[in-house]
Amino acid sequence: MNDEGIIEIAIEPEPVEEDKITVGVIIPIKNSPFLEQCLDSILDQDAPSNIQIVPIVVSSASVESFNKVKPYRGRVNAILTRRHCEAGSALNLGLKWLRERFSSLNIVVCVSSDDVVSPSFVSSLVKSNEGQSKARIYSAGCVPIDEDGKVTSKKREDCDPLNFAFNEAAINKLGAWHSDLSYAAGREMALRADVANIKVESISSKVYRKRSHRSQMSNTITTDAFTREGAIFKSCKSSSSPIVKRGIVDREICMEL
Repeated sequence: MNDEGIIEIAIEPEPVEEDKITVGVIIPIKNSPFLEQCLDSILDQDAPSNIQIVPIVVSSASVESFNKVKPYRGRVNAILTRRHCEAGSALNLGLKWLRERFSSLNIVVCVSSDDVVSPSFVSSLVKSNEGQSKARIYSAGCVPIDEDGKVTSKKREDCDPLNFAFNEAAINKLGAWHSDLSYAAGREMALRADVANIKVESISSKVYRKRSHRSQMSNTITTDAFTREGAIFKSCKSSSSPIVKRGIVDREICMEL
């Protein structure tokens, strides 16, 4: 256990070659019956050998969830916090862990522990970011699935902002997620990105599968979260903002307070 009250299992990564593309995948978790499916899908990528995928699970005070990661030792890194932390704080812990070990992070993406990704998920993100020097955020093509993993609609949707991917320039410009926010953390980050003129690009491929199930908490932002998010982020550009038009962020939280 370190000074921050974090218990950690981690395998130090192999030295990265200069031409290696590093993709950090942060999986914040409280309790999830689908964690193994999520991790298996992340590890089962068809990415070429010049891409290094580094998954890091951040378990918020859940020893049970943390123990599920132990069979993946050597392939998946994990952090267990002694105290409960919101999704934003968990993402920041994962980002800090990655930055301490890698001098360069080409892409950072959050994958919810209930969800699964297709084998081309990482390679699609890397391809979209190829040759890009400006700050960019990527929204993977998302399709809803049920508890059994069956697709409930074939219509492509934009992923929740909590599951956006950020290139290195975007992460450097935005800094971090708001540590006091949970489901609203992604939307708050999207609002700051909009003000910073960071473009959100959609990936046409449907490579992310968002699971709905009875035991999960709703991803709908509660009235309390609306108030907290609005108080933290005082204003955004306008209701004509691209992220509002596309429904990435609700109009109600895009108001001057």
